[in-house]
Amino acid sequence: ITPTSFQFLGQPRQASTDRKVHSTIIGGGLGFLVRDDLCPQPLKLPMYSSFEIFAIDVKSGSSKLTIFNVYRPPNSSHSKSFSTFLSEFGSVLSSIASLPHNFVLTGDFNIHVNDQSNTQASQFLDLQASSNLQQHVSSPTHSSSNTLDLVITSCQSTLSPVISISAASLSDHFLA
Repeated sequence: ITPTSFQFLGQPRQASTDRKVHSTIIGGGLGFLVRDDLCPQPLKLPMYSSFEIFAIDVKSGSSKLTIFNVYRPPNSSHSKSFSTFLSEFGSVLSSIASLPHNFVLTGDFNIHVNDQSNTQASQFLDLQASSNLQQHVSSPTHSSSNTLDLVITSCQSTLSPVISISAASLSDHFLA
């Protein structure tokens, strides 16, 4: 089902070994559908307990871009604490801050960044600001009118993402 001149790079979701959760969590994972001429290369990243992350490098001419895809499960009885997420995600931000080229962080963070009164959103946005990052999605990305799916770059980035949201989707998340 991959279109001609494209390739799919994927990272399946790891099965849970937490006995409080059902014996395993089946399905899911992260992936990229990328044009062949961008020479995508998957990166080896550590595993985190509070979110999934997968990254690739792509090249166009002499330019290189690293794209990080993140999935943080929604708050529930089986997800890690938000403070664990902030700590683990903060370590990711520290490591990517030293990249010598542009990067994009994207994915489903399951944080209502549009809600100014949401404590988790405030903490996440503070972490983002202290890491000199900017979030580019300003419209709801979920059927409940929240902004959960984000596109984040460095404030010094030469990238200028243009985000377009479409509610035409088979999911409870919108197309971006």
